[in-house]
Amino acid sequence: VYVYHRFFNSKPNVLIHFHEYSSLDWYKNTMKLVRYYYKLEKKYLWKVAIWISHTNSDRINLFLKDHAEVDSAIMKEMPNYPPQSWIREIKTGKKYSSPLRSVYIGSLSFHDTYIKEYCEWIIEQNGKIILDIYSYNLYPDVIAYFNKLDSSYIRFFEKGIEYQDIPKVLCNYDIGLVLYKGTTVNYVYNVPNKLIEYLVCGLNVWYPLEMKGISKSEILKDFPVVEIDYTCINSNLEIVPINSNYESLCTEYATSDIVKLLNS
Repeated sequence: VYVYHRFFNSKPNVLIHFHEYSSLDWYKNTMKLVRYYYKLEKKYLWKVAIWISHTNSDRINLFLKDHAEVDSAIMKEMPNYPPQSWIREIKTGKKYSSPLRSVYIGSLSFHDTYIKEYCEWIIEQNGKIILDIYSYNLYPDVIAYFNKLDSSYIRFFEKGIEYQDIPKVLCNYDIGLVLYKGTTVNYVYNVPNKLIEYLVCGLNVWYPLEMKGISKSEILKDFPVVEIDYTCINSNLEIVPINSNYESLCTEYATSDIVKLLNS
């Protein structure tokens, strides 16, 4: 984009979206080539852009704090939401199962997630709640841990789930898990894709107290999202009734402003 816009054709508008937030410390310690690209972004692209977006307001504020030279008027919030068609997968009048069924989708490590703590808690519940894990991106020590687990309450599906099949699978569960420990600023102020995917498929979501981006989110305040201390889980957690108004959590809503801009 830099080469084309600066040296060949400066007429097209430049729109930039950051899927992740990268701190100044991260840029200082990353690869030389990435630092070079970052220099070109700051020097030119951010100055000519008519749109720069992040996935939530916390990341916008962090970005502007790091880069005061960027015009705040062009900053936009554009969450990464699933398509509206996923809502149709929610069972009408859904009743919660007994035992309760919890599910985790995504990558796993002991350093960055509470997977071990949660598995230990599941075993302690002695069948009141079960766990299914869908992950193909995990560390060898986590695989070894799962292989040694001797519990009928925990199942591990090492092939994960194809993206288009997620709503068909999730509609069979009651609770979707977010397990990140918040080991970086990016994750402390992250509202993970999986959280929204769990919600629009009709699940309650349990997330760790370290993830301040979730607890501060105005968008999520009316949805069944529950903060959990994964180091000391309360065994009397209640399931929150499902809210049926999920259109605001779909990509058609999240991308409406950029679609209007592109069509103008």
